Amino acid sequence: MLQSLPNLHKEIQRTQNILQQSGISPTVFRPPAGITNPRLRYALQREGLVTVTFSCRAFDRGNRKITNLASRILQKIKAGDILLLHDTPPQTEAEIQQWKTELETLLSTLSGKEYAMQPLEKLIGQTVMNGIKGKAIGTKEE
Repeated sequence: MLQSLPNLHKEIQRTQNILQQSGISPTVFRPPAGITNPRLRYALQREGLVTVTFSCRAFDRGNRKITNLASRILQKIKAGDILLLHDTPPQTEAEIQQWKTELETLLSTLSGKEYAMQPLEKLIGQTVMNGIKGKAIGTKEE
């Protein structure tokens, strides 16, 4: 995030191109670690992206620190939070099983407290990712 505007734009554009080659076109951008700067808005505008960040995180280091993941989140989450969870699985099979258990605990506890989990698309009122044919991904349009 400390790069010049041209370099920041170039990096975002390069990433968008790679993702489009995989058949997807994001419409939102989560800055790494949630860090932004004044130049980011201009770089994102050029790509037709908007910034979306989170209000609650577990500091899981990309699922490398999963011990007590559920309890760390449950201690601080509140209604209306956007929760950051990483989708990269842990490295070993044992860690993957622990991760799944932590996620099951988190989701069942939140459901028991009558939290309503919503997709990001619904929370922000816009599509977050399109397929290469322009259809929104994760909606009934698929």
